[in-house]
Amino acid sequence: MGETSIKDDWKINTAVKAELVKRWIDPAKLRISTVKGRVSLVGKLTFTGKGQDDANVLVVVKGILKNLELALMNIHKVKSVQFRIEGWKKTGGRWDQSKAAK
Repeated sequence: MGETSIKDDWKINTAVKAELVKRWIDPAKLRISTVKGRVSLVGKLTFTGKGQDDANVLVVVKGILKNLELALMNIHKVKSVQFRIEGWKKTGGRWDQSKAAK
């Protein structure tokens, strides 16, 4: 697998935004950056449209985060994904609300 270019990173960012929108997550509330195929999402997880109905159901949000991570890792040329989502932390393979958010 070769190095990724700035153009590849831009394409990855566009694909990441599409995956967020598919899950009713507002990409405007997250800072999305990609450098050499390494994706970083920082900010607040905010749902739009019909996603707002599930925003307070913890098990649903955990499932969305898990599926989102899998989808992002499957984007062509993505090497890693780092999340820094307000109120959420990932320990091992499990998502949980941080103590401050509870």
